[in-house]
Amino acid sequence: MENNATSPLIVDIPATQLIPNAANPRKTVGDVTELAASIKAQGLQQQLLVTPAGQDTDGKPLYRIVIGHRRYQACIKAGMTMIPCTVRHLTDREEREIMLIENTQRADLTPIEEADGYQGLLDLGASIDELADKTGRSTSFVRRRIKIAGIPQATRAKAKDFSQLTLSQLDALAEFSDDPKTQARLAEKAESNDWRWELENARDHKRMNQWRRAADEYITANHLHAIKVKNLWTGMEGYGATHAPNTSKPFAESWEEYLRHGGDPASIILTTADSGYGWAEPAAPKDTEENTKETERLKAIAAKERERKAKVREYTATSNRLRREWIRTHSTEWTGQQMRDAIQTLARLETIGTGTYLPTGLDANQRDQMITAYNQISGKPLPDEKKNPKEGLYHLDTPANLNELRRRADKPGQELRQLTLVMLARQEARITPETWDGTGYGTNLKTTAIYYQALAWLGHQPSTNEQQALAGNLTATKDNDQQ
Repeated sequence: MENNATSPLIVDIPATQLIPNAANPRKTVGDVTELAASIKAQGLQQQLLVTPAGQDTDGKPLYRIVIGHRRYQACIKAGMTMIPCTVRHLTDREEREIMLIENTQRADLTPIEEADGYQGLLDLGASIDELADKTGRSTSFVRRRIKIAGIPQATRAKAKDFSQLTLSQLDALAEFSDDPKTQARLAEKAESNDWRWELENARDHKRMNQWRRAADEYITANHLHAIKVKNLWTGMEGYGATHAPNTSKPFAESWEEYLRHGGDPASIILTTADSGYGWAEPAAPKDTEENTKETERLKAIAAKERERKAKVREYTATSNRLRREWIRTHSTEWTGQQMRDAIQTLARLETIGTGTYLPTGLDANQRDQMITAYNQISGKPLPDEKKNPKEGLYHLDTPANLNELRRRADKPGQELRQLTLVMLARQEARITPETWDGTGYGTNLKTTAIYYQALAWLGHQPSTNEQQALAGNLTATKDNDQQ
């Protein structure tokens, strides 16, 4: 990489003739106070690497810093006017390579700084294989960083401090390179409590767009009768209630399953402006005339309630998933005091509660839900993960699972953590859509708020959506209660 025609020179260069390198991957040098004090007391122990950069307006030679930006700032702070430098003639690509390799070896770069460094070299003609070889990284590592480098400046500007985003956040933003609006909205939320919620919704929306495209292709290819409606849940004259497909599997699979179980092929496919999908089958003729106005009023109330319940189910699934994911990823960080505080709050829920009567234990189905929740939040599934009636496994509180739970709790240093996880799982088992809409038995918004207090002791911060749900924005309205 060195220019063979000119050997490196070590000279003292006036500080005023040294200029920072705009292509330096490392954008900030941090606090140089201690380094400046060391240089003032002992002198500069390692010279800077610079390359000729033309002349200033007075004809004096200028030198661009390649390695040593932090030392340069410390020398200035220490009052040095002449700074020892090694002078080398370098191409733009050589400069960038040296700076990137130097900074990656020192682990000085943030993920986005490193990503931009790779991209700069790609722009100068380097290949991914070359970059991997020179920096000692894998090609997959380099590709991952380059994908991050593609996040546009307009999106970066939306974050309060983009340079401090974690690698996982940057990877998540890069997922939405084909959707600038969503990417920008996520960047705004990256440093807030709503980040995980917004990301989950964005991923669901992206997945649903793919699901809808496949559904449209299937509907067209099979010549199914489809119409647009304003509201998926509003009944249509001559048709029964809407059947909503399970979006965890393709529309085609749900429709064909419906037909296999006796569904009417004459059912009409319904879609909405906001891309809701369903179908309604022809209703049997009615013998008596109905009060049309009253019927329509009741239909509207029923449709509104079905829509509300669908939103509650969607919220419950998302909040359950995000809470459990948070517990699983943070449980190893909890301190003993945090866990003791949480257990005290959870014990209150289990023993005293908030209602007229003392709390009861979990029924058989809730115990199954508890084991499922424990498997999700612990990250280490118990032996019997699923019910299997064919093998005589009707519930999950099996001797094998109980013995394994006790074995884990008996491990030195693990009893407190395992007890915390089990008590959290017990509460997770109780939270259902009915909890959030105010119709649940045993577990309601009051008890759930106390559960969230236990999570707060462990460091969890609820998103705006969770705060609103705890405040009752998903509960049934008076009109719905009168049905």
